[in-house]
Parts: sequence; C-alpha cells; structure tokens
Amino acid sequence: MELVRFTELKVLVKPKTGYVNLTKKVVEAVRKSGVRSGQVTVQTLHTTTALLLQEDEPGFIRDLQKRIARIFPQHYKRRGKRRLEYYEHDDLKKRKNPQPDERRNGFAHCRVSLLSASVMLIVNRGRPVLGEWQQVLFFDCDPKGRPPRRLRLMVMGMP
Repeated sequence: MELVRFTELKVLVKPKTGYVNLTKKVVEAVRKSGVRSGQVTVQTLHTTTALLLQEDEPGFIRDLQKRIARIFPQHYKRRGKRRLEYYEHDDLKKRKNPQPDERRNGFAHCRVSLLSASVMLIVNRGRPVLGEWQQVLFFDCDPKGRPPRRLRLMVMGMP
C-alpha cells in the first residue's frame, strides 16, 4: 500500500541573507511520513521565491545572488542617483487587475525564473537521498516586510 503525506512549512527569510536551508525540515517531514522508499517533492507557493538543490556555502550563495542581481537589477545609477530599474510588470498602467498595494518587484519575478519552484528527491530507507554537499535551499528574492512564506511537501512511497 502506497502512502501519500502532505505537509505545509512556513518559512521566514531574513532580507540580509535572502535564503534559508530547509534540509533538516525536509528530512524531518520524510521521517514523520512513514515512507521508507519513494520520493519527496518540495514546492514553493509564491512567485518570487525559489528552491535549489545546492551546497550551502556562503561564498557560493553570495556569488549566485550577485550574478542573478547583475542580470536582473532592482536599481541602477544615473547621474549619481539610485533609481528603480524599469520592469513592465511594475507598470500598473499596463497590468490587468493590479492590487492597490501592489509591490514593485518585477526584478524578483525575473530572478526566480532562473531557479526552480520545486525540488524532488528520492527517499531511501526513510531518508531523502542527498549528495555529499547537497542541501535544500529556499530563496526569497523579495523578502523585505514579508510574512512567513509557505511551502508544500508531498512525500509518497512505500512504508
């Protein structure tokens, strides 16, 4: 008999770091599910957040964030003044049904498009299978002033 278990995580990302390591929470969710052999899928429920299976090494994290920000900057300098980069997503005159308090975060939507909205891992002997340095990392490209973000985990397989 195959088991399917769903779990919701709420994660608060500090603007200073921009990410959280979720590996321990994923391992715990798999353990609690009772699944010994199968798979676990982790999915973000927000369009300015992403997941990555990668090494949690500060130099790598800074390198990744700098390069993505270089491709999709939030600001630019012109005549010594810092200004918001133009993103059509932020132009509420061009948007269909914008909310009155709509955030200007086109840069964040573009940034996460280079990453992924989900990760899937094999479950073997009741644990997610991870390579030597692999970790489940959750990135928030627009964390300032946000409430905790939501993720869904689905663990499925044989007990």
